[in-house]
Amino acid sequence: MLFPYFFLKIGYWSFMNKSEICSVFRLMKRKKLLDKDAEDLQFEIRKEYARANVEKVFVQSFGRIYGYRVSIEDEICFFPAKNAFSAQSSSARKLRDSFYEAGLIVPPFFNAHYLSQQGEKLSACEDKEFMASKVLAELYTPENVAKFFTERWSILPPFNKYIGAIKQSIGCYYAGLLYAAVMTIIPCIEGVIREIGLVKGGDEGEVGGRNLIKVVETICKDIRDRIFKEYTWFPEHVITIDFLENENEQIQMLKNFKLFFERQLYEHTDRIESDILLNRHSILHGLSFDSINESSYLRLLNMLSSLYFIAILSGFRGPSFFPAHSEQSISFLVDIQRAISNNEMRNFQN
Repeated sequence: MLFPYFFLKIGYWSFMNKSEICSVFRLMKRKKLLDKDAEDLQFEIRKEYARANVEKVFVQSFGRIYGYRVSIEDEICFFPAKNAFSAQSSSARKLRDSFYEAGLIVPPFFNAHYLSQQGEKLSACEDKEFMASKVLAELYTPENVAKFFTERWSILPPFNKYIGAIKQSIGCYYAGLLYAAVMTIIPCIEGVIREIGLVKGGDEGEVGGRNLIKVVETICKDIRDRIFKEYTWFPEHVITIDFLENENEQIQMLKNFKLFFERQLYEHTDRIESDILLNRHSILHGLSFDSINESSYLRLLNMLSSLYFIAILSGFRGPSFFPAHSEQSISFLVDIQRAISNNEMRNFQN
């Protein structure tokens, strides 16, 4: 029995399994070699696997994740370094937190510098809701809403069933029918979530927060698998979704959306900390309309933009940059301006 064991260890036979790789990684971590040169790591691993090769590498995500490429027999492994991220990687997470504390999702489409300025305003202001309403009004001007509706939300299949109702909801908002606007758009958001969920293996009967959470978790795992697609093994117990959240902006956006959904929009009314927070349960069950105001409606439009990006990450094809005006968006903007000046709803019918 010694003969095959000997050849297994020197690497002529490829009998290594995933649990053995995990043991090697844990040993390197325990010996505090994950902040050393690749040669030090290689020397230690070759005590057991004579043909192992190690080199320092980084995996490109939005930033860099530093570590080691470890080749042992037929396995190509990624061992994350002790200090896997650069000091700059926390900036996007800080932005997410500054928006979340004000009851907002970090909006897509807008450039990072502009959003960073808005985040600083939100962090500096003690009256979070006051500043959130100002930021939302800057982001979702009538002109931007017209462009998002015609050039983004209307072009993806998950929105198709609901686009007529979304259009009427926007008309209600600009005509001053705020309650009607909010009541109309919340079921549309749930419908879009369900359509995205179906693509990711969800049940057609599942609606709302639980379905969204499953979708977000599935997409986050897909993103992780894409990042490490060149490797046959990486330590999943270390490179968790929370680990990647330190650096990956897509995962930060998804987690931000998930937090907003779980702890605000879909939280049970009894557990909501403030009446100013938008809460689906209290609105649709008639418990309280206190949270319905102009900024709460713009929060819901912001959710549509986030759902657009979640749909893209789910596999639907569409542009991810800020939209330019088109003939359709200019025409829709004219309808919005009529609604504002005349409370006119004619042009918002299906």
